[in-house]
Amino acid sequence: MIQGAADRSVRRPDLLVLDDVGLGQIRKRDDEPTAAHALFNLLDRRHGKLSTAITSNIRLKEWGRHLGDPTITSAILDRLAMHAIRVNIDGPSFRQHIANERAKERGDAEPSEDDSE
Repeated sequence: MIQGAADRSVRRPDLLVLDDVGLGQIRKRDDEPTAAHALFNLLDRRHGKLSTAITSNIRLKEWGRHLGDPTITSAILDRLAMHAIRVNIDGPSFRQHIANERAKERGDAEPSEDDSE
């Protein structure tokens, strides 16, 4: 087990990447915190001190519904917006592109976007 300062550096990286925020956020019990509470606590500890990169396929205006608490989600977005560089990417899925390239290499028919659902 890592001890002391080394332990903190592992738990608190200079850049934390959170991929696909809002997907699969299901509570098993009513007494469990929402995804919004967990994300708020994490970002609040990092706010103004450490960098966090976030990706999501969900539009920002829909985060409250997906994270389970619109009020806490608003506080999350406030913290993110304060120092954020926002990059909107609109286009085909890179994972689908890679699947198509691999299919071409094997001589298979390219999978359609319907095949990935």
